[in-house]
Amino acid sequence: MEFTSTQLIIIVSVLTVLILLPLVVIVLVRLFIKDEAPADGEEMVSSLTEFNSIGDVWRAFVPHLVELRDRLRGGLRDLAALFPAPVDEVLRSVKSAHGL
Repeated sequence: MEFTSTQLIIIVSVLTVLILLPLVVIVLVRLFIKDEAPADGEEMVSSLTEFNSIGDVWRAFVPHLVELRDRLRGGLRDLAALFPAPVDEVLRSVKSAHGL
């Protein structure tokens, strides 16, 4: 199965939106939500740069990376469900397009 130009445009657009949307949200939050000084009695939360070892860094980031991986896999599965095609057929079309 080969993608038509319309399908290809839709796929690229969806992937672009999925990549850019979190970046836009990060920038908007950074611009509109200002950090406030902690109230009396509240402890300062340690910064992301204040780690004692590389192990501390990985323990902090691994859960987030696993969640990101799972969400990306789910999104790819959903996109694959929209455009069902046997894997062998897709591989053959890619190989023939590139002369492999």
